[in-house]
Amino acid sequence: MYVDYYETSALVGIGRPGERVTLDHLHKAAWSVFTGTGKLEVPQDTPRPFVFSADPAPGRENVFLLVVRSAVEFPRAKRKMVNFEEGDTWQFGLHFKGLASRKVWSEAKQAFITRREFVPEDKIEPLIIQPTLSRHGLEVFNVSLIGPTYMKHKPKGYQKKLPPHWYATLEGVVSDPLLMANALTAGITHGKAYGFGMLTILTAPAQEKVA
Repeated sequence: MYVDYYETSALVGIGRPGERVTLDHLHKAAWSVFTGTGKLEVPQDTPRPFVFSADPAPGRENVFLLVVRSAVEFPRAKRKMVNFEEGDTWQFGLHFKGLASRKVWSEAKQAFITRREFVPEDKIEPLIIQPTLSRHGLEVFNVSLIGPTYMKHKPKGYQKKLPPHWYATLEGVVSDPLLMANALTAGITHGKAYGFGMLTILTAPAQEKVA
């Protein structure tokens, strides 16, 4: 299944030297790349039509490499195309939060509610990686984790406990090309507005070239 999408990358300086960069900063920076305005702000009442990843630029304080991807054309983006076929093996990179949801009984509400809980490193693959990627059409057989790192959500306000942020390299076999096509442009996992959940293509099948 062929998938067309648009993607660009940019080095973005965020804040002043010594200022602590937050997820909210990265969210605004991604919008500045997508809109092409360079303004670190989020448009009001506008659905987010992209996913992105953000990595610190080595040796440069408060400078991040942002990769922004969308199903729709946007300024300075390059049109790309991939072909997902059932049974093909792909390798991806993925930023994600070390959180998993589970249903718990609430006495106050007399109903089951969804609660997100921190997941220990040895449970990340069975509780987050495997089920999440399987729901999006990729059966993962090899996982390598880097992390965790931590970043506040907003510059102001107290955050009792910061969730762990992880980066994983994933190798898996496509089980559903349609689900994979959607995952490529829509992202997966919780926190897509803040740089989590974008599948970065690391290695395509031998016969497949990313155009």
